[in-house]
Amino acid sequence: MKALIYSGPGQLNIQEIPAPQGKTIVEVGYAGICGTDVKTFLKGHPMFKPPTVLGHECIGRIARTDAPERDLAEGMLVAVAPYAECGVCENCLKGYPELCRQKSFASSGSFCELLGMDTEYANRALFVIPDAQPVYTLMEPLACVFNGLDKIGLLRNPERSAAQYHTLIIGGGPMGTLFASWFRSQHLPYAILENNPWRANFLSSRGYRLADAVSPHTYDGIIVAAGAPELAESALDLVKDGGDLLLFAGFPSDTRLTLNPFSIHYREVSVKGSFGYALAHFRQAYREILGHPALYGELVSHLFPLEDYALAFQKAISGEAMKVVFLVNPL
Repeated sequence: MKALIYSGPGQLNIQEIPAPQGKTIVEVGYAGICGTDVKTFLKGHPMFKPPTVLGHECIGRIARTDAPERDLAEGMLVAVAPYAECGVCENCLKGYPELCRQKSFASSGSFCELLGMDTEYANRALFVIPDAQPVYTLMEPLACVFNGLDKIGLLRNPERSAAQYHTLIIGGGPMGTLFASWFRSQHLPYAILENNPWRANFLSSRGYRLADAVSPHTYDGIIVAAGAPELAESALDLVKDGGDLLLFAGFPSDTRLTLNPFSIHYREVSVKGSFGYALAHFRQAYREILGHPALYGELVSHLFPLEDYALAFQKAISGEAMKVVFLVNPL
């Protein structure tokens, strides 16, 4: 099968590799480029050892299956969760399945023609979709957003979802905008802080609320969705007493932040992180996008055939794109 192979920083090329094994085979239709793919391409990543296939946001068509528990059948269109927690390790049992130590995965990343998986994985990680639209590739990143929302209590505590809880999202890239899209779908107050002119224009032209200026102690929740240490450090002063600071963006392992413990202690500001998703979050993202496909579909700004991978990654890196998606196979 055809696959886009990552051979090291700055090195991508199309190769023919063996087709995957598995009782269920999914023909990949659309696959999105995420920030982790970009960082891996530019600098490498400890989780992805070359040569390998990147990509973990995809939809496709079932080419073969043996998953009777879910009534899955050949020809069905599905979104693919790229991993699933085990449910029995220490972190899963403590209630942190997103930090599972024994995750199961599909056969490879999704920048390829086919994905293979066993029956148990197919039963848990395939989500039937009504049509072949690239918007459904956003289920995985939105699942990560739901994990972040969960961490600051917006999914579990109704009083925090009330209209008086005001949130500032620092960073109007794809992930920050997915947060904002959820706030829009729930009719909750939010604002996005974004200095990139292309992204600011993209957001404002589609009705997203941009923060013109920010003042200390203004917001109940701050979501740092841009991986700049100085933004994370300055965000603490913007939170109201008793508020929440969520470090959602990824930072290099050697990053050190200076946070004022006075604010954390005397103003009872909670600082939390979130990483990845659990399948429960993926199910929430699935329902959310099925309920608001037009809202989320606006975020797919560019489509490229897999063969144009150089142009696609260039666009994703440029800052003049929202969500860049590959068309791998017509569905």
